[in-house]
Amino acid sequence: MEKYTGHYGYLKGIDITVGKKYLFNGKVVILKEIEKKIDLLEFEDIVYTFVYDNSILGFFITEEELMKANFKKYEEKNDITDSFLYAMTQSQFEKYILGKRNEGKNLPRKVIFNKNKKATTLLYGDEATVVKACKGDKYDKEKGFLMAFFQKQTGLSKTQAKKYLKKITEEKEW
Repeated sequence: MEKYTGHYGYLKGIDITVGKKYLFNGKVVILKEIEKKIDLLEFEDIVYTFVYDNSILGFFITEEELMKANFKKYEEKNDITDSFLYAMTQSQFEKYILGKRNEGKNLPRKVIFNKNKKATTLLYGDEATVVKACKGDKYDKEKGFLMAFFQKQTGLSKTQAKKYLKKITEEKEW
């Protein structure tokens, strides 16, 4: 048995590194170990050992099985996206996420993403909510949409919304 540490290579176009997080069948997992195993018939196989994030439970899987699985690169979510979800009340969550959104009253009729100006515009009837990325910030469509949507739904000004989101993201977790 040969064990690998650190960067191993690429699989399905994904950088494979021991200790990194990945998405496996929609769950966040951490790659703990990579081993080359040789069975009694001298067949080689690469076996990956994963542990579920924030858990002691894990699993191992062969390279061949991993190639067929729903395996993706994991990207950390930004604070604004997570904050938006925490800031919603239960009734807002039910209204916008669980299907009552079909009424269309609170959803924008049109969304405009302007990468050149680093701006996201949500159009509601004859009103518009516009947010822009700060100088030096990378333009992120999702963050722009969520920030504009949050401002519109809460009625907070840009400054108030930023202060509120900063406050709740800096609070200690339970």
